[in-house]
Amino acid sequence: MEKVLESIKTENTMPKKEDPEFYRKVIISEKVKQAATKCNKNFSCLSENREGLCEVFSCFECVHFVLCSGDENCAYRHQIKGRVFCDCPVRIELYDKYKI
Repeated sequence: MEKVLESIKTENTMPKKEDPEFYRKVIISEKVKQAATKCNKNFSCLSENREGLCEVFSCFECVHFVLCSGDENCAYRHQIKGRVFCDCPVRIELYDKYKI
């Protein structure tokens, strides 16, 4: 029962995209940010305008396929057989947690 109540409590405190302040309420843990040691964009994806944020168009078994924002030098951008995917810990959490 405690797990159910905790789940409901968490769902109710998550910011909603309809909320005008949604993007200001997005929180990425310090642990995840510290794992993104190869970020050469100074976490611009966490800025208010989400500059340089690649669009996730598909997620399959924890692999996030993206439409690249054009930064071919991104250390987290990988291409296999014409498909571009992202393994940036921050980008993955943004999508998994907030569907951004």
